[in-house]
Amino acid sequence: MSPLFQPIRLSFVDVGDVHVVSLRQSLVYEGLLEGLPTREMNERRLDQLQHDNPRATLVRPEERPLEYSGRYPFGTPSALPDVQCEARLKYSQGLHAYEAELLWFQENWAPPLDEALVAYLANASWFALSTRYEI
Repeated sequence: MSPLFQPIRLSFVDVGDVHVVSLRQSLVYEGLLEGLPTREMNERRLDQLQHDNPRATLVRPEERPLEYSGRYPFGTPSALPDVQCEARLKYSQGLHAYEAELLWFQENWAPPLDEALVAYLANASWFALSTRYEI
């Protein structure tokens, strides 16, 4: 293994460390050409993300209100964290392998993973989020 490669692991309450085997990231508002993001736009984005990834667990992000003087005609100005993350996680135990897909948002590129996400997962059940496969 390359000295530059540092595996990413997440800890869960019931199994300890789980390996991140793939991580995709994208800028949330990359295609927004003008105007402000709104709470309504963000809700549609989250709904579409869940629709496109039905097996994934979405960790719902906190939105931050955006300042706008006057009344914004397209909704309530509000922003999600800047980076959307999609990860595939894997854990093996005896003759069983477990996999899960996880979606979340954070302010910066990963790694490091967002501290709030790490804390949330530390109290989550891996077996409730994952699918079991026979090896």
